Amino acid sequence: MPDHEGDAEPTAPAFAAVWLDTSGDTPVLKVYDGQDWHAEPTEATLPFGLRARKENPGRGRGRGRGNGRGAGKGVK
Repeated sequence: MPDHEGDAEPTAPAFAAVWLDTSGDTPVLKVYDGQDWHAEPTEATLPFGLRARKENPGRGRGRGRGNGRGAGKGVK
């Protein structure tokens, strides 16, 4: 959820503020780094065939499901 939504950048934004810039045909999510606004990659702005990575802590390789080589399935 953005901190601000509109066609003009917010005045006096806090560090890491999030703004949904609606000034163009396609809304762009931007983050403030303390000096400038930077567009965040989304599926709409990535090259064809790529997808934006969505972080999902706790669902990585090797977390509680073995190593994928039969460990824990009676294999010796």
